[in-house]
Amino acid sequence: MPAQGGQGMNNIAQQFGLSPEQTQAAIQAVIPAFSQGMQNQASSAGGLESIIGALTGGIHQQSFQNPAAAQSPAAQAAGGDMLSQIFGNNQIVAQIAQHAAQSTGISPQILQQMMPTIASMIAGGMFHSMQNQGLGNVLGQLAQAATQPGGLGSMLGQGAERRR
Repeated sequence: MPAQGGQGMNNIAQQFGLSPEQTQAAIQAVIPAFSQGMQNQASSAGGLESIIGALTGGIHQQSFQNPAAAQSPAAQAAGGDMLSQIFGNNQIVAQIAQHAAQSTGISPQILQQMMPTIASMIAGGMFHSMQNQGLGNVLGQLAQAATQPGGLGSMLGQGAERRR
């Protein structure tokens, strides 16, 4: 199930003043790093437990379902916490944004502002999958995310557009 009833991509675009195409390009540029970071965390000592604990925070489910909740300061803070958990520090987040800026033409500052929203929506999508299909499905998504087209981005509604 894609985020926000399939409107996650458009809602992010609107929130950050980008076109849907720019937003899709931005998400496609950062998703491999998200996928790899989540995989790395899941395979580290205590990392999987930490990720599952973060997924169960209610704000992420709200971000996944509700555009207004995804834009709230609480969701931004929770998304920032998720980024810290995935990548360890803000310097890595800045490097990811800089790299994505080179391939998308979107400023690194806008990308860094988008990343907490994306992280919170992905976490909400993973929790939704865990509720509906069990922990094994979420672990499978993590295992395949970095190598499959779309990776974790399919939760945001981008997968359908990429396959066309």
